[in-house]
Amino acid sequence: MIVKQKSKDQLVRTIYSILLLLLLPIVSAYAQKKHAFFLSTGYTNNTSIKLKGQTIGNSQGYLFTLGGVKKLISYKDHSFELGFALKTIFTSGQIDDLQFNASTLRVTVPVRFVFSVAEKWQLATGFIIQNNEDLNTLDWKLRNKYDWRYDVFGEIKFFFKKDWFLTTSGNFNLKKMPDPFFINDPKAAFSIGIGKNILIVNKRKKARKEKRRLKRKNKKNKL
Repeated sequence: MIVKQKSKDQLVRTIYSILLLLLLPIVSAYAQKKHAFFLSTGYTNNTSIKLKGQTIGNSQGYLFTLGGVKKLISYKDHSFELGFALKTIFTSGQIDDLQFNASTLRVTVPVRFVFSVAEKWQLATGFIIQNNEDLNTLDWKLRNKYDWRYDVFGEIKFFFKKDWFLTTSGNFNLKKMPDPFFINDPKAAFSIGIGKNILIVNKRKKARKEKRRLKRKNKKNKL
């Protein structure tokens, strides 16, 4: 039991390390700020779910999410973004007189469509793909149709100071699944958070661009 817990804790640390490596690359930054970090917390709940025919009462939880997004395509005031985040959920519920608590870790991949509606305001919508089983028991060969979950979400973002922003969002599960899957990760969630746009420049790409510029300049001078 202790070995299993240590293995799970090591896996969690590994996942967080991978996230930091992906979101904090040792590189410089593009002129346009295409990346952003965010941290959010929120509340989750189920309206009605059952376990072995028994109704689970007061099924709710709290979540903490750490992640980042990258802007892939921009057109005027609209953009398409892809994200990567870790979500920790602490849930509780009650069956008759028996109360229980649970916690789990989820890796989420938000696909976002962003629309600027004012100078400091943005709206976003899209969907979230995430694991529906614990990472140490997940079937990575995708043989179980319930191993993955898909949520739709809506978000409001307000820039209160240059690149710093506040967010409020809600997401809801779309995929029909057995109720036990919602014990650790309820059907609906509402979050508030804070984030910052950052500048990440690829030094190698910048050097190649500068080399091409000097080459064109020298060619023009020869003419």
